[in-house]
Amino acid sequence: MEVVNGGVEAETAAPAAAPAVPEPSADTNMLMDLGFERVACEEALSAANGSTDDALEILLAKGSGDDAQGENNDIPPPPPAPAAKVAKSIRCIDTGKLFRNMTDAKIYAERTGHTNFEESDEVLPELTEAEKKQKVKEIRELLSKKRAARELEEKKSAIDAEKKRRAGGKGIGDIREQYEQAQRMREYEKRKKDKAAAKVQREKLNMLIAQDKAERAADKARRMGQDPKAAYDAALAKSMKKSGAKGGDSSAGKASVASAIGKLVKYRVGGDGLRALKTLAKMIDNLIQNPSEQKFRRINAQNPAFKKRVSAFLGGVEMLRAVGFVKNEEEHALILADDKMDLEVLKSAHTQIISQMNSMLHV
Repeated sequence: MEVVNGGVEAETAAPAAAPAVPEPSADTNMLMDLGFERVACEEALSAANGSTDDALEILLAKGSGDDAQGENNDIPPPPPAPAAKVAKSIRCIDTGKLFRNMTDAKIYAERTGHTNFEESDEVLPELTEAEKKQKVKEIRELLSKKRAARELEEKKSAIDAEKKRRAGGKGIGDIREQYEQAQRMREYEKRKKDKAAAKVQREKLNMLIAQDKAERAADKARRMGQDPKAAYDAALAKSMKKSGAKGGDSSAGKASVASAIGKLVKYRVGGDGLRALKTLAKMIDNLIQNPSEQKFRRINAQNPAFKKRVSAFLGGVEMLRAVGFVKNEEEHALILADDKMDLEVLKSAHTQIISQMNSMLHV
């Protein structure tokens, strides 16, 4: 709190948060790894327009490494504390070798692999010109090695990024291909459904025409004192046969029915054969009594009850084929089309089945 304008208290503004210190650049890090301070490295890079070689020259000329003491001849240094030792050099704990500063120690560590160092109060003699040149040479070699390692790492990163980009592109291509394939399947399914719907419509139209003819035949038979139902069924069967071939000739149909019955009667254990014949008799009777009812002319082959009672036994599906049913693989169904509908074959099959069932029941 502070007092302003005659004693009115006001909240003191909170101090602004200190701006985040940016991370040093890669070139700055390389020079810092040689033992130079960050500020000196950044100033040298700025003066050298980003050239690490020129910046190194500036740093070596200024003595900005760990051995730079920044002495001022006008102001005498304060006397050292009596009990404290002043570090004059760096010692390798593993080998006992002395170095003037951390730059030299790092160069030694890079070359030998020894990384354990400590401060020492031993003073090393001044470098000769030859030693200075050798030191500069070693620093340049270390800088060159670090630069090469950085470039290799950047190249590797670029290769990895390119691989990821290509993998991503391939993944997009796979997704596009899957989508197009799914689209083609949808279009195929739609065409198939449209075709099936058109077929159903044609069958319904044919059935309506056949029913109309059959009704007129029944009316005529009624006026003449004849059996209208027999006239209706005969006219209906005749009309349906005109659009295509018959379900097969009578003798062939009877032989196929007899063959199917002969196979089914062999299933005597548990009454499976008799049960199958009874189910088939009911299905055929539904067709005889309701020849125009579409639900009796299509059987779901995947229906569990149908599989258990009929298709599980040899002769079951054969019986249905004998009376005109055809298997539709796409719809997994048995279908009795208009051109296969033959009441005579159905009645003959029904009679044979009932006769066989009576024989089995009275044995």
